[in-house]
Amino acid sequence: MKADCTKALELNPKYMKALLRRTRVLEQIEDLDAAMKDLTIVCIHEGFSNHASLVKADKVLDKLGELLSKHMVLNKMLS
Repeated sequence: MKADCTKALELNPKYMKALLRRTRVLEQIEDLDAAMKDLTIVCIHEGFSNHASLVKADKVLDKLGELLSKHMVLNKMLS
């Protein structure tokens, strides 16, 4: 599905449905950096006015923060 969404976005970079679907896939495979990039594009195109997209971005950002915190703790333990 990720490849299909990427192909659709190559044909139409403003295809919000494809961006949101790819975001969901990226989040499921825990590629949170890429998911956040796609969500940022969605929010920009929507003028930061779609509450659902903003909530989704906040959720992914929280997951990304948790992941980074875990990496920081692990790196501190290993050094």
